Amino acid sequence: MRKYSLVTVVAATVAVLLLAGGALAAGSFIITSIKQIKPSVRAQLRGNAGPRGLSGPQGPQGVQGVIGAQGVQGIQGAPGSARAFAVVSAAGKLVVGKNVSPAIGHPQNGIFCLRLASGIDPTAAMATVTRDSFAGAVVTDPASSHCAGQAEVDTFEMDTMGSGAIDEVPADQGFVMLVP
Repeated sequence: MRKYSLVTVVAATVAVLLLAGGALAAGSFIITSIKQIKPSVRAQLRGNAGPRGLSGPQGPQGVQGVIGAQGVQGIQGAPGSARAFAVVSAAGKLVVGKNVSPAIGHPQNGIFCLRLASGIDPTAAMATVTRDSFAGAVVTDPASSHCAGQAEVDTFEMDTMGSGAIDEVPADQGFVMLVP
């Protein structure tokens, strides 16, 4: 039979008591802040995602509801400040306008002449094409001889001419003309 010294037995007993006391203390210690966990230990912590909240997973989209009744007519807006304006079709017809004669002159392809009300300077007119394309262009030409004393609007089609150079070719296009 082995014999142990008194010092060895006492040291072993103290060690067992210390371990038991540490386990007891560890079992009742509550971590209330992440700062209580050593950063190197925090970096090693891994876990599974917790259960989804009360809302649950998203369901499929429902059917569209019925269309509601039309709302009431809004109030009339303030009158615009333009002295004259015109929306003109590619065929040279006045669609809508203010202080513009409905008789639009069309002396040749891509040239439109608009007679404005007296006292409105035709050289102050501005215009833009109405179609949704970058192929159209428009200019107002106050020095032209085609529409003497009237606002002239020239519309063009862009043509690449096969060489990569862009050329403006006169072409009838709808436009909007404005005299602020």
